[in-house]
Parts: sequence; structure tokens; C-alpha cells
Amino acid sequence: MTSSIGNLCPRFNTNRMIREYTERFYLAAHADHQLLSADGAALSKTHAALKKRIRSAWSNIRVEMVDSQIPLEIHAEETVHFSARVFMGALTPEDLRVELYAGPLNADGHIVKPVITEMRPVKKEKEFCIYEIQAVPCCGSGHHGYTARVLPRHPDMKHPFALGLITWAS
Repeated sequence: MTSSIGNLCPRFNTNRMIREYTERFYLAAHADHQLLSADGAALSKTHAALKKRIRSAWSNIRVEMVDSQIPLEIHAEETVHFSARVFMGALTPEDLRVELYAGPLNADGHIVKPVITEMRPVKKEKEFCIYEIQAVPCCGSGHHGYTARVLPRHPDMKHPFALGLITWAS
């Protein structure tokens, strides 16, 4: 026990914790505050308008998987073409992040240990956009599943779940 305390104390102590929190979180939060409050909070106002626009249009987002090229049986490490049709409403492909969500299925048919890969827009129509990806869906044997999900996207958004919005393929 004495040896463990001697080995752990230099790494796990209050000085290290405060230094790490300061460097990783407090200084970053202070820099963000300075940026957002500059010029009469212009950037904050822009972000608020963007969030309002996305939230007000989100109820019209719909995504469907297009299963035209997916074989019934997929061999290990085989690349498969996935496609999704996203009805965007008033939003644009630049406002959205569309992801393939694939992985092994548990006994209840739910995807566990998902592999999440961003899909790319390839064809824009009047009311929808087609997103595609060539991917190795999963590794290992057994039953696997896949779906697509849509999240809001913005270069200044710190986390894809920041707005609490997500739409899953039907």
C-alpha cells in the first residue's frame, strides 16, 4: 500500500488536478468568452440566430435509408455502398451532418458498439439530398444492423449534440 501511495501521489494530486483543469477547461472557456463577447457580442448574436434557425426548421428533417445496393450477406472486410435520402426542409447540406450508424445487433435487435462514419452529400434535389458512403460496415460474424442519423452542423459548434437535436432514419 505504501508503495502504491508513493507511485500514485506524484500523478494524482490537487496541484496536478488544478493545473490540468486550468489548461484544459478554464483557459479555453475564458478564450471562448473573450471571442463571443467581442464587438458587442456580435459572434454570440450570430450563433443565437443560427441556433434559432436550425431549431425552428428541425421538425421538417427526415432521413430514409436507400437500400438499393446492400447484399443480404456481407463477408468480413467487404466494402458496402450505403445511401440515405435526407429531406432538409429549410436547411442546407452545410447545416447537417449525416452519419452511418452500424454495428453488431444484440438479442433485442439493437445496435451495440456502433461504428459511426460521416456520409457525404452527392446529389441535391429540390427538397432532399442524397448522402453516400463506401464503408466496411462491421467486423466480426453474426447479425449486424445499420441506420443513418442527422445532426446539426456548424464549424463553431463545440459538440455535435450541443443543440440536443438528432433525427434517425425511419
